[in-house]
Amino acid sequence: NSDNLQTYLLKKCISVHEFITLELNINNFIPFDEKFDKPLSKANERVAESEIEMGGGSDYDLLYYICKAANARIILETGVAYGFSSLTFLIYLSKVKKGLLTSLDMPYPGRNNEEYVGLAVPKRIRKKWLLIRRPDFIALESALDKLPSIDVSHYDSDKSYYGRMRSYKKIWQALRKGGYFISDDICDNWAFIDFSEYVNKHPFIIKTEDNFGISKYIGVLIK
Repeated sequence: NSDNLQTYLLKKCISVHEFITLELNINNFIPFDEKFDKPLSKANERVAESEIEMGGGSDYDLLYYICKAANARIILETGVAYGFSSLTFLIYLSKVKKGLLTSLDMPYPGRNNEEYVGLAVPKRIRKKWLLIRRPDFIALESALDKLPSIDVSHYDSDKSYYGRMRSYKKIWQALRKGGYFISDDICDNWAFIDFSEYVNKHPFIIKTEDNFGISKYIGVLIK
């Protein structure tokens, strides 16, 4: 049940900083919001002026430094909303010569928010971004058919147990050896933990906070 899951995650978790410095072996850590204060501030301004509410991004530091550790060029994410995670990936890709971020996002039904999806991402860094506005189960297979092996994947869409397990398996198969598999909000159900056992990989459970200061957990697997 959910109480048992929360207890399990709390016992197993480490901080973002611990993961970056100890597991990724990055010694020259500078927080993302210090390193890229200007584009992040402008993104927050654009979002603050919007007329709707959507979910926030994942942990910027975690995503950025995983990409650096993986020397990532091909990145896949499911779930965009305002696009703060997309912004993080695209800022990283703007610093390397070649690369592509493929993002899958189905706008919330009946919310008329299509024009706000990816609002955090400025036009000048969208050249390396392919945004597919279709549901996971349709878009994922189509995207994976066209992509070479993936260096980094970030899952932040269908949070149901069945939806996660179905997409996890497809993404994992496309991930290269040594690639990083990231799943947001793993405290919703046991899918990430069960999947870790299914692929026989050690799950890194990382505790962080959302935009409202509420604790959340992100899962990472290395293939």
